[in-house]
Amino acid sequence: MQIAKALGCKVTVISRSKAKEDFAKSCGADSFCASSEKGDMEANANSLDILINTVPSYHDYFQYQQLLDKKSRISKQILLGLHEGLVNGVVLSKLTFGRSRITGSGIGGIKVSERAGERAVSDTNCEPLLNY
Repeated sequence: MQIAKALGCKVTVISRSKAKEDFAKSCGADSFCASSEKGDMEANANSLDILINTVPSYHDYFQYQQLLDKKSRISKQILLGLHEGLVNGVVLSKLTFGRSRITGSGIGGIKVSERAGERAVSDTNCEPLLNY
């Protein structure tokens, strides 16, 4: 989130409940959406160009598609993490020659993620919020 903010993006944090809303906003989120709240999902419909889905296990990622801006040329949901949904996202993207609104990115494990995070922090002057 901090990297997106450093790049000038408007950031919306999505979580199942409102429990993390204050934390997300204290970290710089412009807005918050509780996916279990029908009103929040409706209010945020068609509002995102890119949705980076970091849920670490398989889940119904299609529920988030309504949040993507249907008129945006770059509208994508990117599934991160090694789970069943990732395979579906990668295959769907390949079958549609990249035109699918769902895609995946297989991360390279904890060490690679740590190095990428350290590099991103040094390139954007962002402060890490959590220690791993």
